[in-house]
Amino acid sequence: MVHVLKGKVKKGLNASHRRLEHCADVLNRYGILFPPYFPGTLNVELEDYFPTPNWPDIICIPPHELDVADPIVVSGQKFREAWELVPVVKINGRDIKGYILRTTTNYHGDGIAQVLTEDLNNVIDIFEGARIELTVVELASLSE
Repeated sequence: MVHVLKGKVKKGLNASHRRLEHCADVLNRYGILFPPYFPGTLNVELEDYFPTPNWPDIICIPPHELDVADPIVVSGQKFREAWELVPVVKINGRDIKGYILRTTTNYHGDGIAQVLTEDLNNVIDIFEGARIELTVVELASLSE
């Protein structure tokens, strides 16, 4: 199954950069290495909502692994978070290896895609409001 998601770049809070750095060892165990992956995300405000699909190749990182790497504590209260990573194979028609990062504590919801990928500054023109097309694919369906 292939989906082309359309949207535009939206400035974020830069909170993912710190979190991804602290959880790099966890991501490394799943084959996501920094570099080539950029330790931050590209936020894309989608034209249509895209809920996380039920595909077998989505990487699911459980809360206990993230708690050990970087516990979330706000005003003395502990929060637990799990991550799901949906494969992205193209951005604006260019082949890439990346993921849409979805978190259980993500206030963005299904209308924003936080894209984890290599540094794209030399690949595409990135600025607030830039048009973006993400091609996401169920990798298992490609081998059938």
